[in-house]
Parts: sequence; structure tokens; C-alpha cells
Amino acid sequence: ADLRCTINAIFFAIVQIAVAAKFQCMKQLTVGRHLTSPSTVVSSPRRLSLQSITVRKEQGGVLTLAAVMESTNSFAALCAVGDDETVATSGVSKVEKSTESSTSSQDGPEKQQRSGPRKLRNPLCWIDLEMTGLDIEKDTIIEVACIMTDGDLKIQVQGPEAAIHQDDSVLASMNDWCKEHHGKSGLTQRVRDSKRTMAEVEEELLGFISQHADENMAQLAGNSVHVDRMFLLKHMPRVVAYLNYRIVDVSSIKELARRWFPIAYKKAPRKTLAHTALSDIRESIEELKYYRTAVFKSPNQCK
Repeated sequence: ADLRCTINAIFFAIVQIAVAAKFQCMKQLTVGRHLTSPSTVVSSPRRLSLQSITVRKEQGGVLTLAAVMESTNSFAALCAVGDDETVATSGVSKVEKSTESSTSSQDGPEKQQRSGPRKLRNPLCWIDLEMTGLDIEKDTIIEVACIMTDGDLKIQVQGPEAAIHQDDSVLASMNDWCKEHHGKSGLTQRVRDSKRTMAEVEEELLGFISQHADENMAQLAGNSVHVDRMFLLKHMPRVVAYLNYRIVDVSSIKELARRWFPIAYKKAPRKTLAHTALSDIRESIEELKYYRTAVFKSPNQCK
């Protein structure tokens, strides 16, 4: 009888401890939901607490649990795979935005300036060139534009847009198509008036890309972008060396859609044919956005 009483006492003690622990965890979750504003997230990646992370008001997911358990590795891994939809927003992710605002309240302007902009997640480097022609041996670059995006195309950061000076003899050697279209867009005159050299523009372009992506992380993207890459390799080799060797060619996706998804292909946004570097990039981004939703279905859409 004494042994039975002892066992029962131990059992009830264990139950009480478990209930108390569960209640405490639920209490923390409730406090977190009510006290945490939508823009409040991790203030320090090394020290996590529930109050330092965005929590949806009606639920606490695995990401929340990682914060409650103060597991930095788990939290970082879940953020990396996009576990919580509240992490992403326009401009920069909420994690980045919150960290910046938290840092600004604690650190001086010198440290903020030193830290610089946040790196993009799965970055794409959209570059478009206007050239005097397509002959890599005799033609050259006369305009460059660049936009950096994240992998989901939700964040867009506009970079350099520059006309590169060329002598009149170079412009006179352009083929008829280039003379007509570059003359109509005003590019020919901008090239004449420009004081920028190829080396200066390469330096500016490389500096911009490195602000938003680490070396070998960003992939060159655009329409028929392999042609742009050939000219970059010849005239701006440092830019090519910094980028990943893979490219994202929207023209290839378009051709596959034409063969395999003809209805979606016919509804794709049409180009304005402005033939300026920046407008071409923006059209390419919009085109890829369309194919992402019309052709590349999410798992939920495939059910």
C-alpha cells in the first residue's frame, strides 16, 4: 500500500509539472501575440525571445516555437526556407527592416552607414545593354542599366543607368537598325553628350551589385541575356567574374511556354519595344513575374 501511494504521488507530481510547463508556454505565446507589433522581429540574431519576433495574432507556428526555445540555428534555418509568411514584404524583409530599426536606435549614424544595405535573398542581377550592333569583334556597349531583385521578384532595387561615351566614328559605323532605333530613343545623342567611360561605368556597376549580393551569389538575368554576357565579358570582365556562372534567361522560359503552355504564352505581357536598357529590364521582370504565376504553379495551386 505504501509503495502504491508513493507511485501515485510521483505520477501526480509529474503531471503537475507538465501542466505547469504547458501553461507557462501558452502564457508566453499569448503575451507574444498581444505585445508584438507586426513590424517587430528579431533584434539580435544571437539572443532570441518571443517578444522579438513577428507572431501572427491567431496562430503560433514552428518559427515561433524556435524563438520560444531560443534556438538560433532553428530560427535561422526556418527563415532561410521562408517558413513564416510574415518574414517577406516589399522593399526589404521584415527581419531586415526590424534589425535596421533596432540598430538605428542603439548605434550611431556612422555604424549604420558602415553596415550598408542588406543583401538580397536568392538575388537576380538584371542587366541590359544597348550596343552598336551584335558583332562581338567590332561592336561595343553604349548604354548599361541594372536592377537587382530577390528570387521572388518582390524586391526591386534600381541601379546604374548610364550612357557610355563613344566617338562619332563609332556611332557612324552602327547598322541601319541601330541608327534608327537609337536615334529615335535619343540614345545616340546621350552617348555623344556623355562623359562616362567604360571603366567608370564598370566600377559603378560592380559597386552596386556588391552592395546587394555577395560574390558568386547573384545570377545574371534578362531576355537573351547570353548576348549581354558576351559583351560584358569583353568590356566589363570584373562584373562577370563577380556574378554566378549560371544565368536566368527569360527568353528560354518564353520558348518553353510557347511549346508546352500555349494558352499562357498567348496571354503573356507584350513588349513596348522602347529599346532602352532600363525599360527592357522592367519588361523582362514583368514577363518573368507573369510566367511565375501562370506556368510555375505553387504546391497549393497544384492540389
